[in-house]
Amino acid sequence: MVTDAETKHRSLWSYLAPVLSPTEYAYIGFNEPYEAVRDGAGRCFMFCIPGIWFMLSVGKTISSDARDLSITAPGNPLVISRSIGSKGQETAFSIFKGARRTKAYEKALEKVRVEESARSR
Repeated sequence: MVTDAETKHRSLWSYLAPVLSPTEYAYIGFNEPYEAVRDGAGRCFMFCIPGIWFMLSVGKTISSDARDLSITAPGNPLVISRSIGSKGQETAFSIFKGARRTKAYEKALEKVRVEESARSR
């Protein structure tokens, strides 16, 4: 519970909520934080390390839902979801597909394709 005294001294709140996925749905990868949601209550950033997504809610006013999911909430909840990991993976792939690629990357990719083609013959 946040008291009025605490509210007066804090200009920005942040709450961190870890999200685990069942093994068969876990996203095994890293990504830098990206802004997932922005609404009148604050901003939500997501990032992951292999198998665990983190939602970081930041703002002057954070929704009670975000506060209730935080690891600092009573009971220290952990969220288990197969859909959040899948959605995060889709987002990561779409960002990667749209990323600018260097000539060295394109050359290395072509080399791999040629080698795979030669092996499949």
